[in-house]
Amino acid sequence: MLQVALLDIRSCANVGNILRTAKAFEFSQIHLIGTTPSHNRKEVQKVALGGEINKFYYYKTWSEFIVKNSNSNIIAIETGGQKLYSYKPKKENIILVLGTERAGLSEAELKDCTTVLSVNHAMKKIKSLNVASAFAIASSYFYNHLSD
Repeated sequence: MLQVALLDIRSCANVGNILRTAKAFEFSQIHLIGTTPSHNRKEVQKVALGGEINKFYYYKTWSEFIVKNSNSNIIAIETGGQKLYSYKPKKENIILVLGTERAGLSEAELKDCTTVLSVNHAMKKIKSLNVASAFAIASSYFYNHLSD
């Protein structure tokens, strides 16, 4: 079962894009943490274009999210991790975690994750991809490896 958690994602456009992508790749649940805009906001819905999933969970803090999902395989999509394409996912309860657009996830938050994966790219001057773009690539990878 694929799920996604968004921690303090500020942009309604990024949240809407992630929701649409999550729907396209059959994610079952969305976890919104901290200051991430609600899926009910007009600005989010405008970009999501009907890509809504019925199961949304809200958490005020990262700690609350971790406690309630301790039995899941929590995988961070972040710079500096294991290369995404070298990871072999297993069919289990997987939550892909995305952090803030500017700072990503903190060292403490990364330590709470089972695995940290990074999307390979050829850019030298730019350190990372847009959070919604990185999620789309990771979602496609997981979907294709876990679908039978």
